[in-house]
Amino acid sequence: MKTNDYSCSFTVEQPSHAIFQAICQVNRWWATNVVGNTQALDEPFTVNLSCDTWVTFRVAVFAPDWHIAWLVTDCHLPWLSNQSEWNHTTLHFYITPTLNGNKLTVIHQGLSPDLECYDRCEQGWNNFAGKSLSKLITTGHGMPDTFKAKV
Repeated sequence: MKTNDYSCSFTVEQPSHAIFQAICQVNRWWATNVVGNTQALDEPFTVNLSCDTWVTFRVAVFAPDWHIAWLVTDCHLPWLSNQSEWNHTTLHFYITPTLNGNKLTVIHQGLSPDLECYDRCEQGWNNFAGKSLSKLITTGHGMPDTFKAKV
């Protein structure tokens, strides 16, 4: 079933366990400032980005080497009129075998073109999921946002 939710996918030669491990290393492909546990079911974690932007997730699915999903439980997107627009959306990462390796599909369920965030968030996901995560998987070096919180 096709939806309007944001999605991207790419195929890599790496094994599924290496892809799954890379996804869980959020600080190496999305943002260096991550607080909490990304590798256990029902655990919360927060991704802190530049411009006072942050997103808190709960690990909703943790099926090693196949599927991980993060439910947005709270967020602050100050550049939007509805700063909590991502609340109750879910990020899914699906790993499926192919003849040439594995395909990773990233779906942000609930992030659809009718949302204010869509165009800007689509660009962000294309960069972080489509480029940075892919680069982390294939080279061991992603391109995360390097914002450091003031303590």
